[in-house]
Amino acid sequence: MGMLQHALDLSDVSACSPAPTDLQLMRMVLQRNTRAFSILFERYLSRGITVARRVGVDYETCQDVVTESFIKIWDHADAFQPRRGKFSSWFYTIVHNLAVDKLRRSRAHAEINFGATGEYMFPTPHDTPEDELFKKLDQIVVHAAMEQLPETQRQVIRLAYLEGVTRREIAQQLRLPLATVQSRMRTGMLRLAQLLQDEQEGQGLSKQIESAGRDAQPRSFVQAKA
Repeated sequence: MGMLQHALDLSDVSACSPAPTDLQLMRMVLQRNTRAFSILFERYLSRGITVARRVGVDYETCQDVVTESFIKIWDHADAFQPRRGKFSSWFYTIVHNLAVDKLRRSRAHAEINFGATGEYMFPTPHDTPEDELFKKLDQIVVHAAMEQLPETQRQVIRLAYLEGVTRREIAQQLRLPLATVQSRMRTGMLRLAQLLQDEQEGQGLSKQIESAGRDAQPRSFVQAKA
C-alpha cells in the first residue's frame, strides 16, 4: 500500500465547513489518508495528554502515551466501530489503558522483591505492542526500515528506545530544544510503524528502499518542526 496519494488534500479537509467530524476523518484514515490522521492527532493531542495525566504519569510519559495511542489507532483503524461509540471514547480508552500500563511498569521497576533463593526478583510486566515492535530491531526487516528514516529521526529513536535515554537527556546531549526532539521522535515512530505495516501487507521494503534513493526525504505523518 505504501504512502498513498491522499483522497483529500489537507487544505481541502481543513477548509470544510463545518470542520470534518471524527467519524469522517476515521473513514479517511481507513483509506490510509495520512493528512486526515494528522488532523485527528492535532485535534486530540492535548486532550489525550490530559487523560493520561489524570492516571498519574508524568508529563513526558503522557506525550509518549498519546503518541503510542495514535500508532495503535493507525495500525488498527479497522477496530473502530462507530456503532459501539464515538471516536473520542475509543481514543480515551486506549490512552487510559496505555497510561495505566506505563504507571504499573514504573512502579514495578521501582519495587525489588526477594525470591525463594534470596536473589533479587524484578517484576516483568506485559509489553505493549510498541515495546514488542522495538524488541524486533534485531530483525533485518526492521533494520532496513530504520535505515529509511532520516538521520535526525533515526538518531533520537535509537537513543530513546535502544539506549534508554530520556527525551530531556537527548535534548541536552544533542543540544536541541526539547520540542524538536519530541517532534522528531513522534514523526519517526509514525513513519517506522507505516514502513513495518507495508512490509506485513506484502509490499516489501525493496520498493521503499528504491524510492528512498529518489526522494530526498520521506513524507511524514505529522509535520516535523525540525
